[in-house]
Amino acid sequence: MKTHPVSDEQLHAYIDGELDPAEARRVEAIIAASPELTLQVEQFRADKALIHRIYAPLIEQPLPTALFETLERPRRQRFAFRFKIPLVPAGAIAAAALLVVGLLAYPNLVDTGGDPLVAEAIAAQDGKLRTVSSLGTDTVSGDRVAEETLAAPVKIPNLEKAGYVLKGIAVVARNADGRALQARYGNGAGKSFIVYMRRSSGPDRFELQQRGQTQVCIWQNDELSVVMTGDMSAKEMLKVANLTYSDLNF
Repeated sequence: MKTHPVSDEQLHAYIDGELDPAEARRVEAIIAASPELTLQVEQFRADKALIHRIYAPLIEQPLPTALFETLERPRRQRFAFRFKIPLVPAGAIAAAALLVVGLLAYPNLVDTGGDPLVAEAIAAQDGKLRTVSSLGTDTVSGDRVAEETLAAPVKIPNLEKAGYVLKGIAVVARNADGRALQARYGNGAGKSFIVYMRRSSGPDRFELQQRGQTQVCIWQNDELSVVMTGDMSAKEMLKVANLTYSDLNF
């Protein structure tokens, strides 16, 4: 196993600007000389940005009533259960934090139906929505068509860092007036990852659902609704979804 003279803690301190100038220059030189560390720093920065995007909207929201009720219970009842939490690698902390945020913000984290946006994305995957045009893997044309279709400066995500290669881009008809964009990816193990994008259908939203073996991740802001699906663990979905969101460029 290849080792480096810098720890994950030092990398995080470097990213956060907490190292003194001399130590920062030393760590920066080591990172620059190591493609592996360069990628790791990029992933740490992406995780940090993702957590900020999710936590920021929650700051202005009131604490859930259930939390106050829990705090008001007698101490013995409140702490009746204790859990031993195993140590995890530093790289998994961001994914775990996102799961916690999702659980706090969205009680119905695991959902097997009833979501019109997800139903629409699944219908597109199953070929139940009419294909208006297919663009193959031409990302130049894909970026242009994405901007025209979604009326936003969206880019087709490059997910090669996550091991997924673009297999096809298609514009589909949601109804008589609305259109959506679908990008299909595949990895070396033959698994697919699909990104469905349309104009926003509601307020800001982050949600992780599970439908059988398929993980479904929803990102939504005031411009776009994005549904990502793939047969993978929740942890891997959060990592690939993070890269997708960052590379969409919106």
